[in-house]
Amino acid sequence: MVTFDTADAHARLDALAEKLGECRAALMVADEGDPTALESMRATVDAMASDLAVLRTAVGGADLG
Repeated sequence: MVTFDTADAHARLDALAEKLGECRAALMVADEGDPTALESMRATVDAMASDLAVLRTAVGGADLG
C-alpha cells in the first residue's frame, strides 16, 4: 500500500483551484461574445483532468490511516 502524500494533494488542489479560476475567467470572456475563449480553456481543462486522475489514483491506492 502506498502512503498518501498530503503535501502533494494540497499542491494539486491548489493548482486545480487556480485552473478553475482561469476557466471561470475564460467563460466570462465567452459570455461577452468571444467564442475563442473556450478554445483557450481546452488545455486548462485537460490539465485539470490530469490532476484529478492523479489524485483519484492516489486516494484509491493509498494507506490513509
